Amino acid sequence: MRLLYKINIIVSLLFLNFNFIEAQQTSSLLWRVSGNKIKNNTYIFGTFHLLCPNQFQIPDTINSLIQQVDTVYFEIKLNDPSLFNNMLQQMTMQNHQSLQQFIAPTAYDSMNTIFLEKTKMNLNFFQYYKPILVTSFLYPSLMGCNPISLETMLQNIAEKFKKPISGLETADYQFKILDKIPYEQQAKMLQTTLLHFNQSQNELKKMVEMYQRMNIDSLQQSLKSEDNLLQYENDLVIQRNKNWLQILMNRMKNTACFVAVGAGHLGGAEGLINLLRRAGYTVTPILF
Repeated sequence: MRLLYKINIIVSLLFLNFNFIEAQQTSSLLWRVSGNKIKNNTYIFGTFHLLCPNQFQIPDTINSLIQQVDTVYFEIKLNDPSLFNNMLQQMTMQNHQSLQQFIAPTAYDSMNTIFLEKTKMNLNFFQYYKPILVTSFLYPSLMGCNPISLETMLQNIAEKFKKPISGLETADYQFKILDKIPYEQQAKMLQTTLLHFNQSQNELKKMVEMYQRMNIDSLQQSLKSEDNLLQYENDLVIQRNKNWLQILMNRMKNTACFVAVGAGHLGGAEGLINLLRRAGYTVTPILF
């Protein structure tokens, strides 16, 4: 599943006492939010949920900023002790439906062969899982590595500095959004990923390259080229951005926040950066 992200680097200047550069005519993965009567700066960082260890390193800038803020926000509260069990309960399809109900037998056999080759696991074991989630087991093969989670790395930094961690939404809410995509359509998406595996690898590689170039607008546009997901753009991206804006406007009044969300939520006309600017905040890209 494609998500989103953008940047073109041009003019930069030294920002206060930190060892990073702030740009005036460019975009970035890291943004400073100020003005509109908020007492402290808030920082927003766009993540790519899974990457190979050599594809991105958390810069020292992030350590410095997390050390200074009051609270670190992720899309969901990552250190919620009930999170793992809640997610397990949400992974299977309703009414005991199975993947084989949505895939022709010959295609399913081909999918199973490829899935077994790529994961060393039988697809039958996951036939009651929501198909869109089964794709996650393919990520090591799609990426050619054992991927790491940027969110987990940021969580470790926050915990090292003993910063409170909070979420902008719940895992239950995220699963409800995914449930709006019919199981049959999810199954076809999984089928395409498996039966066109090399193409899927190339598309994911291009997205990673966009992220490395900090192209948040290009990543945002990539969703619009995904015909299977375009009709769900409002639920997957736009409405969530608007929900987060309302939460952040309230939290930023009196506290300094560090916010880490998928970079695809930053760019575009309805991205967080533009929504914050329309709400009266000064949002400035920071280069690192």
